[in-house]
Amino acid sequence: MSRIFISYRRADSAGYAGRLHDRLSQRFGQGQIFMDINTIEPGLDFVEVIEEAVGSCDVLIVLIGREWLTITDATGRRRLDNPQDFVRLEVATALDRNIRVIPALVGGSTMPHLADLPNALKKLARRNALEISDTRFHHDVDRLIETLEKVLDVPESPPSTPEVRRREEAVPALQSFEPEMILIPAGEFLMGSDPNVDKDARDHEQPQHTLYLPDYHLAKTPVTNAQYAAFVQATGHRQPERWKSGTPPGGKGYHPVVNVSWHDAIAYCHWLAGVTGKSYYLPSEAEWEKGARGAQMAESIPGGTCGTSRGAMWMRVY
Repeated sequence: MSRIFISYRRADSAGYAGRLHDRLSQRFGQGQIFMDINTIEPGLDFVEVIEEAVGSCDVLIVLIGREWLTITDATGRRRLDNPQDFVRLEVATALDRNIRVIPALVGGSTMPHLADLPNALKKLARRNALEISDTRFHHDVDRLIETLEKVLDVPESPPSTPEVRRREEAVPALQSFEPEMILIPAGEFLMGSDPNVDKDARDHEQPQHTLYLPDYHLAKTPVTNAQYAAFVQATGHRQPERWKSGTPPGGKGYHPVVNVSWHDAIAYCHWLAGVTGKSYYLPSEAEWEKGARGAQMAESIPGGTCGTSRGAMWMRVY
């Protein structure tokens, strides 16, 4: 079971969660980190999996952004006041079982006051917090890793020097089968849809809200057939429908690869990361939406989902 659980709210700190997951995975191994979007398989019961995962972890990291305390549901009720809220369940379970809980403050947030927390979470106010800032992200995460090494009783890692961090943050020259990445600058954008502007707005896209994300790299285009073919041919992985002998239909090498499942996409990410030495992952819902909006942060965007859209894959890298 995973030893480190990252608790976060997508509308509040999704970008930070993905970035932290990548750093901790590099140090402790991806199998040691639990984060719902990457770990829960389709069709499983979220509550059962979360309770089991929290109960078996050694450390729970709570990412607290500027809206963690106050964000509301569609009815206007504060989410933390709902006993069935996933984030509340995660943190309360860890506190009740005396699991080490580390509040990580992101996006310039502050620690919630005791009086502002529901009874099930009041113990959280007494936990010493760690700030993870945008300007000192790697330095602050290095401090967190030092604490985790002590709690998990694992050998200390070599210090992350500025030169090491520079190499980690750079995007080296691409190999022929790698997607071209572009930098998405840090900043706020409007996430979700406004039914007064978009007549096709769905319930799960509301309410539209402002969300801050740190900078990250996102693929300029979906993964192409030619890029995916390198993975299929190197690993023998199941090929998409209408392919023959690991080769896409003629003349469609630069078309987006389609008819790939979530599991296929994850396997492709793991392979690409292994052969390039870079941290390739599927983007979070927030990362995909901000990238898709581009410079028009306040306008609506075409329909689609995080990571795979009708089977077409998008990539991110740190």
